[in-house]
Amino acid sequence: MSINVDLSMLKHNDETAHTLPKLITSAKELEAIRKKEADVIIEGDLFTYSGVNFKPMTKDELLTEKIDIKSLKLSTQTSSTNKKDDRVIVAFRNPSDPENVIAYKLDKEVVADLKNSFSSTDFFQRKDGILRLNASAEDYVAGWVQDIKENRGYEKADVNGNGRIDKDEEGDLNIGFDHHTDYDYLAEKIVTAHTFVGERIYQKFSDTMDMKNSTNIMNSQALKFEDTIENELGNTIELDKDKDGTITLREGMVDFTPKNKDIEEHLVDKVKNDHDAWVRKNHIVLDHQTILTRDIVTNKITTYEEKLEKLEELKQYFEKKSIEMQGLVFDKDFENLSVDINEKNQEIVSESS
Repeated sequence: MSINVDLSMLKHNDETAHTLPKLITSAKELEAIRKKEADVIIEGDLFTYSGVNFKPMTKDELLTEKIDIKSLKLSTQTSSTNKKDDRVIVAFRNPSDPENVIAYKLDKEVVADLKNSFSSTDFFQRKDGILRLNASAEDYVAGWVQDIKENRGYEKADVNGNGRIDKDEEGDLNIGFDHHTDYDYLAEKIVTAHTFVGERIYQKFSDTMDMKNSTNIMNSQALKFEDTIENELGNTIELDKDKDGTITLREGMVDFTPKNKDIEEHLVDKVKNDHDAWVRKNHIVLDHQTILTRDIVTNKITTYEEKLEKLEELKQYFEKKSIEMQGLVFDKDFENLSVDINEKNQEIVSESS
């Protein structure tokens, strides 16, 4: 028979802090725990805007500043739902070249969000229709542009230089992150749900399981993203709810949560579904008096080089055990290793994982 061996799963997740089993002996305490809503902990940051600190411009400087709107290379493409381009031209100093001004078109809702978050003096409406940012608002937007271009790798990933991240270029974006989830349970009851970001952020999208279109908030390793710097800027500003220059895991989980639920409620529901499926599949005997901790298995971020190393380790392992390999297929993306082995060999693979 044929099974899939996921190389990243051969190593246990040592980052999860496990709690010792807690035995509940009081009937009153048991009942209180069963009635109490699950505690939810969401931890970690995903993206942080690059430090930009321009000297604020005076009103006279803003009035006399010359901006050639034709040189700004503004986008003209509109969305399929809105044929009329009514976006706002937002201009600010280039974070990598402060002597020059750059501009992007942002949706009116995004601009309104910015105006509600910064001082009204940070926005200067020019007669040519350009909204010129200044002071904190300029630093904020320019910082996110630099993060998108450099840290998330939008400029480098655009190999053909068409200003858009095509499907074959998405894998080179640095938008992946380690993401783990564990929980405490008392039989069927979820006591706590804990989801958190691991050590690796800004990892290649091709090194994540999200390349397989994973949309589960418990194990997603990338946020939903846009295909241009301009669109991703608008997306980022919307994600950063408190406009503090950091996209947290909690903020990133908004897009994975139904509109009729809050994030904590949805996470607990997902954990409960996973827990129930695990119990049914593995015929787990639940202890109704002990709180236990379980990891929800999530693939680690694994680079191309690490996958090659794991492949070699696995080959050596099978050779050492004198297992006759009947077939070996390793695809070009090193996503899956398919090994045809008999039932006896399955036990060895289980032990190794």
